[in-house]
Amino acid sequence: MDSRVSEVDSGLDPDSRSPKKVLAAVTLAVLLGAVLLGLFTTFVLPRFFEELFTTRCPVVESDILAISSAVDQYGRDNDGELPGSLDVLVQPDEGGFSYLRPGTVPRDPWGHEYGYEPNDTHDYRVFTYSSDGVPGGEGKARDIDNLMLRRGEF
Repeated sequence: MDSRVSEVDSGLDPDSRSPKKVLAAVTLAVLLGAVLLGLFTTFVLPRFFEELFTTRCPVVESDILAISSAVDQYGRDNDGELPGSLDVLVQPDEGGFSYLRPGTVPRDPWGHEYGYEPNDTHDYRVFTYSSDGVPGGEGKARDIDNLMLRRGEF
């Protein structure tokens, strides 16, 4: 009788540890975890990835402005003649000077080389095709160029 009193006093019910009740509790915990994971992936992750994109945009803006500045400097140093490609800006001259970091043309945050298009009016376009890497696109995949930056559209 002493052992029964101690079970009642401790609040333990001998039937509470049956395999069916343990299985039910584990199943309930797994289902609750799945629901919470679903809510997390539905509401939190999309905002995280949207924020990730917006933090890349200042890098793109900075890169395009730096490349544009290098193109402008090249033009001043070469009697208004623009470079034929961005490759010219990364090749050091006889004195070891290059307009951009020597080696390779800079890449955008998505891993694509920045594009460059000179034209006949002594103007040019420095651009990225953004996340999709192809011309055109809207939203997160829209192209970004120095002309947009000049007009304040970005």
